Amino acid sequence: MKETYIKQQLVLILFIIFSNSSPAQNFLQDSLSFITHQHTPIDILSGSGDDSIVCYKSTHRDIYLLITGLIIIIALIAIKLLLLNKKTNKILQNQNVIIAEKNKDITDSINYAKRLQNAILPSKEMLSRILPEHFVLYHPKDIVSGDFYWASQQENKILLAAVDCT
Repeated sequence: MKETYIKQQLVLILFIIFSNSSPAQNFLQDSLSFITHQHTPIDILSGSGDDSIVCYKSTHRDIYLLITGLIIIIALIAIKLLLLNKKTNKILQNQNVIIAEKNKDITDSINYAKRLQNAILPSKEMLSRILPEHFVLYHPKDIVSGDFYWASQQENKILLAAVDCT
């Protein structure tokens, strides 16, 4: 009984303070409706009843549920993307290892080709013997050149060749 009296006095004070404005009157009506119907928080959150306060609270509850649902969905999508990213990184690391092995094999083959090419090229001593005044400008772009030179002496004839393999 005393609690109801305090609520009524509070409503009266609010009415006096806000009596001249339309929003104040709406607030006062909502407050009176809330006090007279004696809604519990469970009633408000469950959306039971048909007055404006319950509808207002029900709308807020729906918005909160929607926002919570969206946050959960976004979190699940983020987790899924992180797991997919982790899996993709693992695949890329494995492919990088394979590429590094292949690169080493190719480089080893090219270095072996360089050794073969150097074995075919005439030595400086041989060139100096058959052509005392000569020079050779031979600079491969990378490890192995597509060009090479060859020299030989057959009896009193000198055979020279500049070959382009590309």
